[in-house]
Amino acid sequence: MNKELPEGWEWTSLGETASRLQAGGTPSTKVKEYYQNGTINYVKIEDMASANKYLFDTKIKITKSGLDNCSAWIVPENSLLYSMYASYGIPVINKIKVATNQAIIAFIPPEGLINLDYIYYYLLSLKPFLKSKIRGTTQENLNANIVTNIEVPLPPLPEQQRIVEEIEELFTNLDKGIDYLKAAQ
Repeated sequence: MNKELPEGWEWTSLGETASRLQAGGTPSTKVKEYYQNGTINYVKIEDMASANKYLFDTKIKITKSGLDNCSAWIVPENSLLYSMYASYGIPVINKIKVATNQAIIAFIPPEGLINLDYIYYYLLSLKPFLKSKIRGTTQENLNANIVTNIEVPLPPLPEQQRIVEEIEELFTNLDKGIDYLKAAQ
């Protein structure tokens, strides 16, 4: 990419803008104690695919023992989850604390630098362009290195907010237009 940006903007990478950017892990499914009576929300890509923009719940819960016996970790609420395998390129903002499997990388934003909705919409817009970056022959995948190095045009925080507001207004207008079309039918 690296095209010229407006004054005050800069090119950076997703990894450079994150407080933490890390994939999760999966507790062994052979150990029922890792899942039975679990209380920790555990995100799989199917949860993300059905979540739209925000994730409020997961189908599976794991136990503390399950979490402690794999590379999963607790992702704080209001982080961004990004799918890397199979259904790659799906961003979602978690509104609850979660753990994720290894097919999902979590982006924890630094305080006061990133509007999470801005990153969400930017990553959403990249999905068609990711095809050239994927790896794998039978199952198309991104990997943590590819995601870490995704270039991000970073405007000042007030400009990020203005961009998000404009996008959300356009989506609202689009939804109204669809409602009008349905009513006209």
